Amino acid sequence: MKSFLFHHHPAQLLPLADIAAVTAYEREATPLYLSLPHGGRSYPTEILAQGCYELERFRSLEDIGTDLLATVFADQGCSVLAASLSRALIDVNRPAHAFDSALYEDDIPSHGDQDDYRAYITSGYGVMPRLSAKRTPLYKSPPRFAVAQELRDRFHTPYHAHLHNALTQRHKLFGHALLIDVHSMPGQAHGKSLPDVIFGDCHGRSLPAPLRHIIDGFMARTGLSHSWNYPYAGGYITKHYGTLHGPTYALQIEINRHLYLAKPHAIFDDRLNRDKLQSLGHTITDLTAELTKALSHLSAAQ
Repeated sequence: MKSFLFHHHPAQLLPLADIAAVTAYEREATPLYLSLPHGGRSYPTEILAQGCYELERFRSLEDIGTDLLATVFADQGCSVLAASLSRALIDVNRPAHAFDSALYEDDIPSHGDQDDYRAYITSGYGVMPRLSAKRTPLYKSPPRFAVAQELRDRFHTPYHAHLHNALTQRHKLFGHALLIDVHSMPGQAHGKSLPDVIFGDCHGRSLPAPLRHIIDGFMARTGLSHSWNYPYAGGYITKHYGTLHGPTYALQIEINRHLYLAKPHAIFDDRLNRDKLQSLGHTITDLTAELTKALSHLSAAQ
């Protein structure tokens, strides 16, 4: 069992019934709402006990530390929704039907090759992942499809119901909403170093240009490097909820783990520099404050 324990940011091994459907911090409503879909580190003991490899393989898929960012955002007055279950079990940043037929012991319904997420599914990273970050199998023996359906209904469905309701509330209160979907990323991709932050707006399809200009100006003052849309342009949540002309805009933020991890180039290292993580959280909440002001001006202009 020692390999299942991490001294700095441990996994939470719990009976399935004890894992919260979502973790939500509801503060005074503003047009902004933050989503952290990949920070969950809860693992059902029933599933890990049946046909799984080492927990480290599952944990390699976590956006390590982003669950702590959620608490920083909430402490700064932001409303935040975070996944509780690890995305290695159910990935809420995938469509609900994006199941991988290669994973299960029984046949599953087909949704056709036209699915926009077919490449993710066949690569092993559907709504219930088949592979670790190192592309090694997560399961010794294939799970039943009924297990996947239960996990989806317990965690994916409530996450999106909560997100939909929060954004709908903001439409009614403010006439518009901005969803910010926060992730972490490795220091390199495709053999190239990545900047400190990558913003994704689905190549200009989920965020109006004035808000993008606000972000560029803010980042220039922070001293952090940033870029747009490559290699992360926005996942399912950004694409599904965001539109260029509103009433909901969406922005994905990918944060380079070298900003807060002790060994940022390791596949999995849970040793966090919490002071750096706290400072980073404050930087992002400062950005949300500027975006909130810009949203009011944008709404008035429209």
